[in-house]
Parts: sequence; structure tokens; C-alpha cells
Amino acid sequence: MFAFAERAADEALPPSKLRSLPLQAAVEYVIVASAVADGPIDPARIDAAIQRALDMVAHYEAGDPEVADVRNHLALMLANSGRWAESLEQFRAIGVHATRFPWAYVGDPRQEFLEYRTGVRMQVAGTTPLFGRPPQPASPAVPAPAGEPYPAAEHCSLAVVSATLDTVAEASPTGPPLRMATAANGWHTLVEMALHPDPARRGSLHTRDRLVTAAGTFTTRERWPALILHRSGDRHGFTLVHQGKRRAEHQWDPAAPVPGLDEVTATAQAVATAYDIADIRPLIALLRGSDDAARRQADLVAALRMPPLPAAFGTRAEVLTELPDARILARPGAMADWEKATAADGQAPHRAYTVRKPWHWWTLRLLFLLLCTTMAVWGWMSDDVMFLRPLLATLSALYVGAQLTGAWRRRPRR
Repeated sequence: MFAFAERAADEALPPSKLRSLPLQAAVEYVIVASAVADGPIDPARIDAAIQRALDMVAHYEAGDPEVADVRNHLALMLANSGRWAESLEQFRAIGVHATRFPWAYVGDPRQEFLEYRTGVRMQVAGTTPLFGRPPQPASPAVPAPAGEPYPAAEHCSLAVVSATLDTVAEASPTGPPLRMATAANGWHTLVEMALHPDPARRGSLHTRDRLVTAAGTFTTRERWPALILHRSGDRHGFTLVHQGKRRAEHQWDPAAPVPGLDEVTATAQAVATAYDIADIRPLIALLRGSDDAARRQADLVAALRMPPLPAAFGTRAEVLTELPDARILARPGAMADWEKATAADGQAPHRAYTVRKPWHWWTLRLLFLLLCTTMAVWGWMSDDVMFLRPLLATLSALYVGAQLTGAWRRRPRR
């Protein structure tokens, strides 16, 4: 049985469901026949069958009913092997497409599916640190180069904002930590999500969604747009955010059909409006094709008169860390926590960025401080003035003085 299944799998194309035949044989052998560890089949052949099936389902989207039966068999075999995180990943990809087999082998199909899924969740939860994220299965992303301290990432996102770094930082309220750096031309700002140094505290949300949400916040009531570029394997795309709203989205996917002309024209028109481009025909030509997605994305960046992207974008997370002026914008408490985590690991401290106060902010507060100080001195020295007025003037002077002192201590030093 194993020899036939493995021979058929070897002769099939990678996306073919014939690649899952060894997994079917493994389920028959391990689950139905209740094989023991020292049985006639080498456990390495069981592991190889699971890996073949994992490689095969990677060619399908999560929730695809076409491979639901394979994912159900994978979820059971991975759980049986103690690979809880990978089993949970398959349960998530199964979604509502539970199948009768292999669960009917061990009892009532519906009940067994639900009990196995709950058990896998409990196993993963038991190994997850408080305030952390569940352990993730091994990613097929491109490995980082030798000596590279930053992990490879399956999904990468980078925002190119048409404003200077100080302007973007002033428009960014308190929120998730962002790493910002000035682009090569000096007039654009590159923004990415800054991941926590401790892998257990990096959060469970995709950086793509978080970066788009952050861009929607710091572009609100601003005239400049933000273009969030995405890369995931051989798929490349972008999300245009302007004045706090998503104006356009597009993805170059070699495996997907070419989008329609009306859809592409609407996307090109939205991009041209945001970047004040008169002729949208070059944009339509870039969006209509799906071949060489990386080149098309780079050509779009050039067509919008933006600086070239960092060379490492798409190969690993946090590509802005090597830029000399990269700064992290975060709450003071969160920044102190980051510095403590990096100090424990012996890493170089993260460079923080404090919003530069505009000149009129300093001028108004200095004048107000001078006025309050004068009123307080005059009030305390006059006998016919009630103590409440000089007291209020004194408290106001102390408050404004504290603002000025704190802003001076936290001023950006470059």
C-alpha cells in the first residue's frame, strides 16, 4: 500500500491531490490498524507522507473545499504526532469544511472533529505565554542570510508616505509602535510595523492589516497619501490610503486571472487622483498584467515619483532597521519596555523618535509662561488682590514650565 501510494505521489505534479495518497496510507496504517511505533513501517515514511501533504495543500487557499478532505486527514495525523501548532493551523484552514473521514475511523465524525479541535486548541494554549502568541508552524519563507539577525517573513508590508518624517510623526497619535525612516530623496517617509524584540510578545495580528490601519489614522485630515506595498511569496500588491480611507487596492498574482479593464481603470484613476497624475494610461498598463509582479510593483513606485524600495524588502521583516535615521515612534512606557528587552538580549538599543515641536508651539508657551509669571509676582506683591488669582497664575506658570521642560528633554537629537 505504501509503495503504491509513494510511487503515484512521485509521478504527480505538486498541486495534484495524488500527492496526498501516502497520507491516506498513513492514516489507514496508524489510525485504522492501530500500528505501534516499532511496526513494519519506518516512522520516517509516516513523517514523509505528512510532509508531502503539507507541501501539496500549500498550493491552495485556506478554506478551499477542494482539499478539505486532505486537510482533515492532516489535522488528525499532526495531532496524533504531537505537532499541535501545525494541527491547529490545518483546523483553521478547514473552517466549515469538516469531512466524514478520517473522523469516522475513531467514532462519531462530528463529535470527534469537535473534540479533536478543542483538544488541539487547549494544547496550543497551554504552551503559549501570557500576553504572547501561539507557537507558529515552520514557515516556508525564504531564510535569512547568514549572520542576519532579523527573521524571514512570509508577509511583508512597507508604507511609502508622501511627507517628511517629522510631518508623519506629528500626525501619528499614540498607537502600535511604528518604525520610520527618511527615504533616499528626503521628501518621502518609509513606515513599517516595529515588532517587539521578544518573539513571544509580537502579537497575533498580521502586520499588513495593522500597517494599513495605522496609515488610515495618520493620514486623516492630511492632504498627503500613503501607499502600503505588500509582498507575499510571488504575490505583490498595494493599498492606497488617503485622508484616512482606503482608496484603492490591487494585487499582482501570477496564478490569478487578469483583472477586468473597468476594475483596473477605477484603481488607476484613484491612484492618479491621489498623486496628481494626468495620464492614467501607464498606470493601467502596469495594473493589467500579472507577469513579473516584482518588476510591476517597482515600476509603479517609479511612476509615482517615489524613491526605490530597500533591497531587503520582501525577504525579511523590519527592513528599515539598517537605515541610519530609522526611529521607533511609540508610547514612552512601551519604548522603555523595548529598551529593557533589547538590553536583556545584549542587542543595541532601539533608537526612539520624539515628535519635534513646531516653532509656534514654543513661542506661544514661552509668552504664556512670561505672562503667568508676571501676573503671579504682581499678585503676591499686591495687598489688594485676593490670593486665589496669584495662586491660579502660579499654577499655570508651573504647568506650562513643566511642558516646556519635558519637551526640551525629549527633543529629537540626530
